[in-house]
Amino acid sequence: MLISKKRFRRILSIFLAVLLLLVASGCGNPVRKGVENMVKDAISDAIEKGKDALAEGDKDDSGYEDDSDYEDDYSDEDDDYSYYNDSDDYGYGSPASKLYQEFVDKKSALAATIAEALGSQPELSLSVLSLLGITMIDLAALPASVLGYGQGTVQATLNFFIDGAVDYAENGNHYEVKYTNTEEEEIVFIADYDEAEEALIITVTEDGKDYIHYDYRRTPYGFAGQIYSVTDNKVTEMYQIAIHENGGVLGISTDLSGKPGGLSGNVSVDFPKDSQQWYSIDGKLVTGVTGSGNKFEFEYTPQSE
Repeated sequence: MLISKKRFRRILSIFLAVLLLLVASGCGNPVRKGVENMVKDAISDAIEKGKDALAEGDKDDSGYEDDSDYEDDYSDEDDDYSYYNDSDDYGYGSPASKLYQEFVDKKSALAATIAEALGSQPELSLSVLSLLGITMIDLAALPASVLGYGQGTVQATLNFFIDGAVDYAENGNHYEVKYTNTEEEEIVFIADYDEAEEALIITVTEDGKDYIHYDYRRTPYGFAGQIYSVTDNKVTEMYQIAIHENGGVLGISTDLSGKPGGLSGNVSVDFPKDSQQWYSIDGKLVTGVTGSGNKFEFEYTPQSE
């Protein structure tokens, strides 16, 4: 299986979103610059690992030579990852992968805009680092971007990071991916898509132990999401996300006493504000509570406007 250029760009956008989040905060902080350099190195490595697949050709499991042979409306001119724009066509793939791609694109745009706003306030610029995890945690859910594309594409996607075999299986809206990571740990990725709810639930285990849980779903106002990681049966990090047409809210909590309940399609747009720290933009109004418990409120016009 060979991965196409357009599909490669879509996967790479996840990593670029991390870099965008960093750049949006400005260039003055040396700690942030060090993290930015590490992310740049990771992106460069991913590109190098993908070159062989791109050089050999663009044929996919369907037998098409490239993306122009089937309906796919992606183009450099049409791609717009702003959460203010609902015109993205997520084209080829399963409903599960389309939902994941749309959610991650909009979440990354929201995080970048909030980071940009925080970076404009000297006293809040360090809070941008709190947003790194909410973007980077998507890497463990990378197989979700190619659910329904077939064994070959899933294998090629993960081979950007690992060299071993990848087992992929799907049954209706149930998907499983198994592989061994660079630390010789067995990773099992299980995703279930609820077509009626337009929701995607993902669990990732590491050597049979809980690792990360994802819950993405469409809501009347846009999207809601909840992601949490587990270490030694304890929830170490939880991210809650609400995205609406004028912006959204990102919530962050750490070291929780128990696992959170699942989301529903009618969850409140403000539910992330119950987190230990949260950051919101609604039009030009930016509000939130920092990791040290300080409340803030100011107006900001995103540079994209």
